[in-house]
Amino acid sequence: METILIIDDEVINLDFFQSCLSSAGYNVITGNSGKKGIELFNRERPDLVLLDVMMPVMDGIETARVIRQDVTSLHVPIIFISAVVTDTLSKVKAMDLGASDYIIKPVDDDELCSKIRASLRTKNLYEELLATQNLLQTSKNKYKNILESIQEGYCEVDLKGNMTFFNDSACRMFGYPRKKFMGMNYREYTTIKTAEKMYEKFNAIFRTGKQSDLIDCEIIRGDGSIGILELTADLMLDGDSRPVGFYGIARDVTEKKRAEKELWIRSLAVEKSINAIAITDTAGGFTFVNNSFIRLMGYDDRTELIGKTILQCCHPDDHEAIIGVMEVLQEIGIWVGELSIKKKDGALIYIMLSASIIKNNKDENIGMILSFVDITLRKKIDYALKESQQVITRRNKNIERDLKLAQVTLKNIVKQEVPRIDSINIDYRYYPMEKLGGDFFCFYKYQKESCGVFICDISGHGVASSLYLSLLKSLVDKISVKYGQSPTKFLAQLNEELAGKMSTYFITGIYGLFTHNKRSNEIVFSYSNGGHPGPIVVKKNGEMKLHSGRSTLIGISHDITFDSTTIRLQKGDKLFLYTDGIPETTNRGKDMIGYDDKLLELFEKSHQVPLGESLDAITRNISRFRDGADITDDVLTIGFEIV
Repeated sequence: METILIIDDEVINLDFFQSCLSSAGYNVITGNSGKKGIELFNRERPDLVLLDVMMPVMDGIETARVIRQDVTSLHVPIIFISAVVTDTLSKVKAMDLGASDYIIKPVDDDELCSKIRASLRTKNLYEELLATQNLLQTSKNKYKNILESIQEGYCEVDLKGNMTFFNDSACRMFGYPRKKFMGMNYREYTTIKTAEKMYEKFNAIFRTGKQSDLIDCEIIRGDGSIGILELTADLMLDGDSRPVGFYGIARDVTEKKRAEKELWIRSLAVEKSINAIAITDTAGGFTFVNNSFIRLMGYDDRTELIGKTILQCCHPDDHEAIIGVMEVLQEIGIWVGELSIKKKDGALIYIMLSASIIKNNKDENIGMILSFVDITLRKKIDYALKESQQVITRRNKNIERDLKLAQVTLKNIVKQEVPRIDSINIDYRYYPMEKLGGDFFCFYKYQKESCGVFICDISGHGVASSLYLSLLKSLVDKISVKYGQSPTKFLAQLNEELAGKMSTYFITGIYGLFTHNKRSNEIVFSYSNGGHPGPIVVKKNGEMKLHSGRSTLIGISHDITFDSTTIRLQKGDKLFLYTDGIPETTNRGKDMIGYDDKLLELFEKSHQVPLGESLDAITRNISRFRDGADITDDVLTIGFEIV
């Protein structure tokens, strides 16, 4: 019920307006003077003010001016009522103060209610717009913080390939100042070969709508140096699902590629005496073969091979390919590829062939050097894997139906037995949403006063994320045995295990280790963060701190390193870990708790009560903030109290 404040010095007018508006369904409060009206406005915060212009001591114009000094009152409608038809000056002053309307007495009931409804509709529309703007700003700030915290470069381009958005990591990676980088076309900072490759890939993404990877992309940095990137790109759609551009993540692999090339050159020099090596004349006839080649082909002596040609050792279906290889060798001097060849007993094997032209001092072709690597087993494995993948794909359709029955089992996976540690009290509160979620945590006790804890959140909900949760449970249990006392190695190994297996999913998580420093009589919490909300520490004296920093999501790429952070805790201190279901909780007004002061306010009095009561209070605070709105994510909080 909306509240209307009536300010009029005449009792008969107050009674008339109160009767009229109460009958219309409004909650009415009245004040018989400007001063009284201001007191009521500040205390009751009405939705609309009905204000008489002509009043003694403090008239309506002055009363409205005082009310409007409070910036929070600017959107509250004020309707002025005057008994003087010709008082143009008062009307002008009223409108300058932001009056919603100006009514001349006598007032018609229906006209008054109509003007009040119109003013309240305008007020409500303004408040909805303000709430939407606040929500959009909160969401924008959240995703901006995530993008700026990752080490990979994130970029967005329009359909013509012009840069429209990027994070600081991309700026450093490409070597251009932000002002110059904005608006650059991809052809300006890539080599010609890479530009052609990107054009083909982006066209394919536009046609199919499917994500695609681009490897060995050569870029021209701001200082003129050449860098090599690996890109993962996808189509960007607007609110009407129309393509508006592309977005992607870039990783700088320049040093990695340089190291790989140096390693290949060194390996080639070493392997000449180990690999199957053959030398031929210009027509492809063998003039020399090493022992590895003899064994590969199943012969007893090299004399059985000398004089034979490479065509005689290949499968008939590959004869045309071999002829093509020799033509390419004559033109560019080198060829690498896969072929099938026959052993002495007729058995077919697959090989990786590296071939290059041999020249004399006069730069004349005098033969070829061929290096063979047996890849038969790899071919068989690839074939078996493809068959297995097809079988798995067919079975997955049946498995997905059965996974609906796994909800209870998966929730039991999340439930954990709290370890007993002499110097630490541990407790948690977990409130899952109705459908299958992706929150997970576990404890690992290593010594009397040493305990590991892992908390994570798998992106998304439903069957897929819950299936990954089952995989994750098995992986972290295994990893904890070897790397449980090294947070950075724990997350690095978990990332290595998951990279390439998560499809479009990723994991945020923290692994931390509590140890007792007997020398300083402190509990030390060392942790490594993989894109997860940071720990909150509440000191015994009530001081609170949210620990955050740059971190990388788990499972999106190989070769990622993780940092370690140390927190020292004294007796009476508390430390809390949680998932993003808490900061991303929204109320019915679409306002979000967020990652700043509102989040810390949930933990404000945690230092005054025992750990269990602290967790219950945090849960009540979250529920109070939600104010009846739906739970959109699992809510998990783990607390540690130093005793």
